[in-house]
Amino acid sequence: MNGISGSPDYFTANRDLVLAVLRGMAGGARDVKERKPEMITFLKGYLEVPEDEAVKSYEFLVSHMPDNMIVDDAVIKSAMEFAASALKLKPDAVPDISKVRDWSYARAATK
Repeated sequence: MNGISGSPDYFTANRDLVLAVLRGMAGGARDVKERKPEMITFLKGYLEVPEDEAVKSYEFLVSHMPDNMIVDDAVIKSAMEFAASALKLKPDAVPDISKVRDWSYARAATK
């Protein structure tokens, strides 16, 4: 599952746009889940793998796509750690998780 990022000021000033983007992402996730045969065919070609590997990839993908677009903090922390490592950030440069996620937008987009 992908997320979107931006400054709190941008999100506040562009709430309708942010919600529209999230609704589009939620719709795409629903479509992926509802169209398994087409997705497996797509993954098989896109990843250039045999069908059994495409099925495994699909199952992994949908198992990580929550319907409400809210993922566990552990997932976000892992992404933050990866980014900090890749960018060679000092530990004090990495913000607290409570400052980098706001589920109110996901809740509003999926209700």
